[in-house]
Amino acid sequence: MIDDQKIAYLDNAATMPMPDEVLEVIDTYYHAHKVNVHRGMYRLAHQVTEQYEAVRQATADFINAQESSEIIFTSGTT
Repeated sequence: MIDDQKIAYLDNAATMPMPDEVLEVIDTYYHAHKVNVHRGMYRLAHQVTEQYEAVRQATADFINAQESSEIIFTSGTT
C-alpha cells in the first residue's frame, strides 16, 4: 500500500516489489542451494532439480498446459 491505497503493478516484466515469502525462498536458494539444475550427479543437485521441476509442473497446472515441458523459464527477458 502507498498512502493507504492498494496498488497493482501491471508492468512487472521489469522491476516490482516482491512478497517476503518470495524473498525468503530466493535467500535460501542463494545461501544453501545454489547449484546447477539438471547437471549435477550429487544429492543437492538432484534435490534442486526436483524442486525446479515441481515448480514447472505447478505452473503448467495453473495455466492448464497439457505438459509441463511446455513451460520454459527464461532470464533477462522483458
